[in-house]
Amino acid sequence: MGAVWPGSDERAPEANLEFHAERLRPVVKTLGEHGIRFGIEFVGAPSLRAPYSYEFVHDVPVALDLGVRTAEPNVGPLMDTWHLHTSAGTLHDIRRLRGEQIVHAHVKEAPPGVPIDELVDMERLLPGASGVIDARGFLAALGEIGFGGPVIVEPFNADVGALPPPERVPAVAPSLAAVWPG
Repeated sequence: MGAVWPGSDERAPEANLEFHAERLRPVVKTLGEHGIRFGIEFVGAPSLRAPYSYEFVHDVPVALDLGVRTAEPNVGPLMDTWHLHTSAGTLHDIRRLRGEQIVHAHVKEAPPGVPIDELVDMERLLPGASGVIDARGFLAALGEIGFGGPVIVEPFNADVGALPPPERVPAVAPSLAAVWPG
């Protein structure tokens, strides 16, 4: 999986897409030869795009475009509740995809009462903690399109980070179970 930074000061979007596709092509080709898929994680937060002269991969359509430009079948988007939310994406964006296009999924939550353009990327909550992001709807939409790949909780959160590693999964697992559809 590879997160693509959402901006550039050197390259306009079209030139940046071509640059990244060219650089990724041999990597994803080699991975594909070994049965490994490559997920492109777009970074949606406006606060991370704002400092740059040019916006780059920050939503579903551009992540898909970059994947197509690699010309390799083992590339697709990594869908993430946080980045979908902060890019102003919707569940409709997921429903327009096929399950096999998506490589991986991340779920987490945003704090309540914070406008999207003020969210701090590394301050996230466990899924379902605030209800700002519809994690259950996100997972249901993935199910509707036939996604059967891995789903993980990805909290960048001081409380979880402060736990000893053996305690993290037992502390996080109930949050995923609480938003899992069905």
